[in-house]
Amino acid sequence: MKRGLFFLVFLLLVFLLACSSRPASSETTIVVHYHRFDGNYEGWNLWIWPVEPIRGEGKAYQFTDLDDFGAKATVVLPMKLTKVGIIVRLREWEAKDVDKDRFIDIKDGKAEVWIIQGVEEIFYERPNIGPSQDSDIEPSQDSDTEPYPVSD
Repeated sequence: MKRGLFFLVFLLLVFLLACSSRPASSETTIVVHYHRFDGNYEGWNLWIWPVEPIRGEGKAYQFTDLDDFGAKATVVLPMKLTKVGIIVRLREWEAKDVDKDRFIDIKDGKAEVWIIQGVEEIFYERPNIGPSQDSDIEPSQDSDTEPYPVSD
């Protein structure tokens, strides 16, 4: 009887140790929200590449949803990363939203960011995008895109 009880306790301990020592998720999830002032997202996509802890080749990712901010993409990368590079581009490099590469810092395998047309900064909290004094928008000098629609 004691032997059987000892064996059951031993199995339970082995099971608990195996469950508690599971490796952390080995993937990275990035949610990207992108706002264009003209509301035209046709052909716009993301080019994302691993930067840290390892560098890797880039790949195109499509926006798959629209929300009240603009286009939205959820990108799952098959490795645990702390930083990725990102370019918002039109089709196959017909245009870039801004001329500089942007970078996203990732914590615990997850990041959610907001990107505004023509603005270099990446926001980790939803920014104010209206044309007011409280706006978080400061257009890039290198951008070919206007941050506010031009009306005739």
